[in-house]
Order: sequence, then structure tokens, then C-alpha cells
Amino acid sequence: ARVAVSRPEPGLDVSPDIGRLRRELAAVRSLAPASPHHFLAASSHAGIDAAITAFAQDSVGNSAAGTATDLCNRIHRDFTYDGEATTVRTRASDAFRLKRGVCQDFSHIMIAGLRGLG
Repeated sequence: ARVAVSRPEPGLDVSPDIGRLRRELAAVRSLAPASPHHFLAASSHAGIDAAITAFAQDSVGNSAAGTATDLCNRIHRDFTYDGEATTVRTRASDAFRLKRGVCQDFSHIMIAGLRGLG
């Protein structure tokens, strides 16, 4: 049997550019549970790191969604999945230097990069 699979058309990107997003986030004065401020600060595994921020800066494009998508694609391209390279305690900065790790490491690198961009 043959199956035809069509590729979906790209969606309309209506996300703001990074500068506008930073300004909108800075204007939020609430620390309610849904406040974005709870997600912007460094954490133990995804701290803000100059090398990761510089890597993420190369992904900055016309929109926040485009920037995040490009960063995700670059992590996928430039890093090697290696279940032996890291542990559950590995920080994003360490996995970034190794260019190896598992899904949680790549997620932490992405989060650290986006936090570094503001």
C-alpha cells in the first residue's frame, strides 16, 4: 500500500521581535503565578552563561518564534546525543562545553540561551 503524506504549510508567525518582547516583559509588574518573571531568571541547571548567550545570539531573527526555532535547530545540528556524557546533575554550561548530552541537557541549553537573550 502507498501512503501520501503532505507537508503542512508553514504557519503565520505573529510573534514579536526580540526587542519588543523584552520591552513587553519588562512592563509586566506582577509576580502572580502566571507572571513571566518566574521563568526569566537563572536556575540551578539553566543559568545564564556568556558562551551559551553568544551561541543563542546567532539565532536572533525577525521574531521570537523564529529565533527559538532556529536555536532549537542549531542545537539539534551541533550537539551529539550521548547518554553517557552527562548525569541528572549536569548544568547547561557543562553540557554546552561538551557539545554532548541527552534531551534534558539540550532543553537546559535552549532555556539558558533564551534567558540570556532576555
